[in-house]
Amino acid sequence: MYEKLHWGIIGCGNVSSDFANAFNYTTHNHVISAVAARNLNKAKEFVSNNGFKGAKAYGSYTELFKDEIVDIVYIGVLNHCHKPLVFEALENGKNVICEKPIGLNFSETKEMIEKAKEKGLFLMEGYWTCFFPAFNALQENLKKIENFNVVLSECGFAHHVSEINTHTFKTQN
Repeated sequence: MYEKLHWGIIGCGNVSSDFANAFNYTTHNHVISAVAARNLNKAKEFVSNNGFKGAKAYGSYTELFKDEIVDIVYIGVLNHCHKPLVFEALENGKNVICEKPIGLNFSETKEMIEKAKEKGLFLMEGYWTCFFPAFNALQENLKKIENFNVVLSECGFAHHVSEINTHTFKTQN
């Protein structure tokens, strides 16, 4: 168990700002120790704007991954960059929370999970809504329904849509 958990933030865009702001509300012994952007000035500005006293600013992600004080990294960059950065973080012994979607497809996600298991490190998709009390209440109430319909929707840049899949599920009590 960590006495104090030292975080690194990869990327200095809006989603990383939201994540950084959440640190104002944590009751655990966590600290932002490093921030990295593709541009050193952007990282320094992010550290300053968020009041991360003592946090290091890096002009490359690799520099942050090599920082020995960082225990866990939050990756908040464009989706197509997730896999290579998750792999680099894991290769450098860092636990990872990666913004959603963690991978662009099932295969990418599976590879990242396998790499985290191989390294014995924590990997999680940053899907924060599942921690809301309302989400837990929804799950509990769904268990009480004997039959319900699920409609799956995939949104994206599809050239065509074949059909909407609906299924009836029986819950197991």
